[in-house]
Amino acid sequence: MACRDIERVCKRFFWAGTNADTKGKCMVAWPVVARPCVLGGLGVLNIRLFNIALHSRWLWLQRVDGD
Repeated sequence: MACRDIERVCKRFFWAGTNADTKGKCMVAWPVVARPCVLGGLGVLNIRLFNIALHSRWLWLQRVDGD
């Protein structure tokens, strides 16, 4: 699944940067990082939820607008 692969790349970037040896040594859990800034997170998009929202919008647009 593409969402899982994209999320995996994001996690690796935040936790290790360019150093791949620090696997599994994160300071904060990913759900906390993905929270909005006003809730104490970094505001990183939750790719899976964003994907669901975009698919839902696409279905809604198909139903509402025939063009």
